[in-house]
Amino acid sequence: MIDWLLQRYPGAAKVELLDRLFDGADQAATPEGYLHVFPQLFDSEGFFVARLRKTASVEPLPAPTYKVGKLPFSHLSRKLEGEIRQAAAVSLTWDDSLELWQRDKKIWLFPAAVTPLLGKVRFSRISLKLAETFAKGYRWQHEAVIALARPTPEQVFELSAAEAEEWYRGRDIYPETASTRDEMIVTYQQQPLGPAKKVGSQIKNSYRRELVRDGRLFR
Repeated sequence: MIDWLLQRYPGAAKVELLDRLFDGADQAATPEGYLHVFPQLFDSEGFFVARLRKTASVEPLPAPTYKVGKLPFSHLSRKLEGEIRQAAAVSLTWDDSLELWQRDKKIWLFPAAVTPLLGKVRFSRISLKLAETFAKGYRWQHEAVIALARPTPEQVFELSAAEAEEWYRGRDIYPETASTRDEMIVTYQQQPLGPAKKVGSQIKNSYRRELVRDGRLFR
């Protein structure tokens, strides 16, 4: 790829040497000035590294001719947006750099800066799934709680190390001290682990199945 670029735009870019990028980098340097970092030399993953400097302007590429499909999301109504922002089940906060969008019964947060690009470029998912809507409220998503939770002390339930292990194993929690709330954010060492609900004397585990781990979790 680097060779193609240099041949395609001769005189517009040059390779800068990397043999002093870090201690021992000269062992991985190539005659062209790149780095081939091999696991057997540096006890690391393998990497190819190149540094280029633009030295001249080039003609812009022609506009793409592919068709961009309609984004299957829509902006929320002000009423629904107000309801979500005021929902008190968990304390999630976000600033004006993010916008609420909806697809079916799912609520997503998109970067506001992406709006001018819709219909013009292709992109993979660049949003955060916030909640699923139900007749009686919202089910807040694990990733949203981890990223956005700013709960008050009254909204959290702190787990012990043993209880946190049970949580990460996907098991319900039977705490020694009962929670005073029906819905909460469980935390360990003041860090949110996810949303949870109290059912009787237990805290129902909502940890995502694909994240569940077994074995020894803490050293």
